[in-house]
Amino acid sequence: MKDTFSKEYRIVAEKDENALFAANFLKDEIFSKSGIHENPETEEKIIYLKTDASLQLEEFSLVREGDVVQVFASDKRGFLYGVSWILRKSCIKPGKLEFSEELKNIRIVPSYKMRGHQLGYRDKQNTCPAWTEVEYERYIRDLLIFGSNSIELLPPRTDDHLYSAHFKRDPFELMIELSKIVHSYGMDVYVWYPYLSLSIEGEIFEKEMKEREKIFSAVPYIDGLLIPAGDPGDLPPREMFQASKAAAEILHRYHPNAKVWLAPQSFSPEEHWYEEFYEEVEKEPDWLYGVCFGP
Repeated sequence: MKDTFSKEYRIVAEKDENALFAANFLKDEIFSKSGIHENPETEEKIIYLKTDASLQLEEFSLVREGDVVQVFASDKRGFLYGVSWILRKSCIKPGKLEFSEELKNIRIVPSYKMRGHQLGYRDKQNTCPAWTEVEYERYIRDLLIFGSNSIELLPPRTDDHLYSAHFKRDPFELMIELSKIVHSYGMDVYVWYPYLSLSIEGEIFEKEMKEREKIFSAVPYIDGLLIPAGDPGDLPPREMFQASKAAAEILHRYHPNAKVWLAPQSFSPEEHWYEEFYEEVEKEPDWLYGVCFGP
């Protein structure tokens, strides 16, 4: 198959909101990397986006004949992963677009249901503290292109370095905006939210829950909540489950379908810590969706 550089291309998408969204995504990415605008009259390179209801969620199939490529999918993520595959298997440079030999017939179903990254806005990196939602959106798009389907955000008070001199945005306001951005690409919004206090009694507990009420009510999209037992977090398992149940009840007032995960990560667990943790898990509380593992 001979590959030739082209200065023209066009996209033909079905009148389906998911296909049209992916078409615009592809146009934006090609333009940002090449400066080439779509020519709706060209016959040089044509990309078709078509719905195939028989495909699974997130699945796509691609058929290529020369400079004509067809992408089939049944949902927004499938179409986005399909056009992302075209980007990954093409050579794009200023003024030029080439389909490589690696862009050929293929059908892809993701191997893992959750493929996400945690994006923190805190004073512990040499890049992110100076970002705004513009840079974060660019990074989120790149993660999507390589197959991510979820982004995990951090509320402001979840770190020992709360603020950076490089911050350009209020962390809470940025969290709200990033929730909207992640959701707009059909990705899941997760929140990593440890319980930082050492007690679940009285004013301390009330303060912790009021903070969660503020966060959960203001952030427009939350699909999941991850509560770690450590790093940070120091509650014994039984108290941790009590605090998590209370947090889940608040979460579900505003996001009734959000999934709650617990991570039994503890750097210095006391004797029988894990036995107590899994004793609580075996009770199968209805607010708990699953158990996951962190570093």
